Amino acid sequence: MLIALACEAACVPVVVVTQTFKFFDKVLSHGNVSLMGREDIEIVPCQLAPMIITEIGPVPSTSAPAILRAKSLESND
Repeated sequence: MLIALACEAACVPVVVVTQTFKFFDKVLSHGNVSLMGREDIEIVPCQLAPMIITEIGPVPSTSAPAILRAKSLESND
């Protein structure tokens, strides 16, 4: 997150590379509870990282909810 903030201050775009299985529609934060039992996972707001490179190709970070819906429909078939 700090890198994304520094890049935003310097007007440098940030591109995130990840797999779509790491997308979540909601993030619950309760004090010291780590996400999925992992300490090294960071949540970066879509405003700070406008592009995500995934196994399906590059997508705007604002499209993450649409990808989650498509994956949900795919798993229901």
